[in-house]
Amino acid sequence: MILLIFRKFILMKSIEFNRTSDIFLNSGIIALHHYIEKCAEDNSLLGYPIDKSNYQLEKDRLTITHDDLFRLLEDVYYLMGKEVYDTATNKQNEELGNVFYVQESDTFQRFPKMNTLGLTNLITNNAQGGTRHESNTIKLE
Repeated sequence: MILLIFRKFILMKSIEFNRTSDIFLNSGIIALHHYIEKCAEDNSLLGYPIDKSNYQLEKDRLTITHDDLFRLLEDVYYLMGKEVYDTATNKQNEELGNVFYVQESDTFQRFPKMNTLGLTNLITNNAQGGTRHESNTIKLE
């Protein structure tokens, strides 16, 4: 059953996002339009062309049509995520404070630490917090 639903989604050629009463969902729809438009102006962002006829923003809806719709939405999603969430500072880019292992070449690759935004910021960036008076705050090293 799930495989049939997934296959049907992959074969879709068009999707419509309707305006809602939720300002956050509406903002996401506008952001998606912004990035699709950006990709149409600069085909190098995705590596394949997007034509202005592939999307249409109206007062109450955004319609996106593409022969490989699933790939387009996924690629735009990762482009948005990279731009919004990869927030290394110049210092972090210079220091390259993280590392990951590449099994194929048996090597380690360095990459910058990233600052996280939103809810994950509360969890990962100085998660121990502080108190109102500095004398009551103990920082663990």
